[in-house]
Amino acid sequence: MIAALAVVGALGLAQANPEPDRCEFLRAVLVAQWPLESPGRRETFYLDPQTRERPVFLENDGATRATTDAAFLAGLFSVSDPAQVQAFTPYLDEFTSYFHTGLPADMGCEFTDLRVTAAAISREGLLDKQDSLQFPRISLGEPMFSADGRFAMGGYAWSFVPYNWMQDDCLFERVDGEWRIVQCPLYPLDR
Repeated sequence: MIAALAVVGALGLAQANPEPDRCEFLRAVLVAQWPLESPGRRETFYLDPQTRERPVFLENDGATRATTDAAFLAGLFSVSDPAQVQAFTPYLDEFTSYFHTGLPADMGCEFTDLRVTAAAISREGLLDKQDSLQFPRISLGEPMFSADGRFAMGGYAWSFVPYNWMQDDCLFERVDGEWRIVQCPLYPLDR
């Protein structure tokens, strides 16, 4: 009887907090960070077939890995809206592992309604031989979702030419059923 109640309780929790759709979120990252200085409005980007590896933050000495604890994340995402700060604060500990995990994985998503075409080869592992890549190019990082599906972090990188990339990792919040960008630490949003 207790086991049956536990199963029913777990099913109820799973339905209350469904796993967010990974491809839906990656699509939101693409739309939010679409390159503004595209050479042409009809430009099609090559989408990397693998997600990009999550970044590692280093201390000032350039060699020691920064400790990504709750205080680090709070400083990284210095959100200006007090309501968003209050909303995200309980999630800080949950997201501290974002910069410790996330090796490249197969993209596995179709974005037929966006101007992207699958690239023939991945950028991962070819950073020193980028001349063989197809450009203009865009790639996404493997996202991380909060347990309740309210917040997510995900990254992007795009380039028009080899060896020159614009990239960041951003915080999103799900509001009214849609992923809305909150902040990106390297290129903060102007409100």
